Amino acid sequence: MNQKSLRDQILACDDIEKRTITIKQWGNMKVDVIAMTADQRFRAIGKSTDKKGNSDNKKATLCMIIESLYDPKTGDKIFTDEDLNALAGKTSAAIEQVSDVMLELNGLGDKEQKESEKN
Repeated sequence: MNQKSLRDQILACDDIEKRTITIKQWGNMKVDVIAMTADQRFRAIGKSTDKKGNSDNKKATLCMIIESLYDPKTGDKIFTDEDLNALAGKTSAAIEQVSDVMLELNGLGDKEQKESEKN
């Protein structure tokens, strides 16, 4: 019997969660919020950290949203890094809705933090 190693099982696992949400403020558009890979998360953090190691929370949130939002029809990323300032000018209600889902899918939301504190 040739059973896969635990390593192979983990690497073969499809662990990227996705949720389709409707953004009322954007004309009831549907978007896919997809959990970031570790590489995407570290890239977003790097873009929002200055040379002294200080993090800009606004920029970090927007960078992670850019990494997480996809078109449900095509599967393509909706935004690029060049859209950061334009996204900063969108309604906070829409950004908050996207951010809440993005944080939850990436294990960064309040719910996930409270669960980890229990353990």
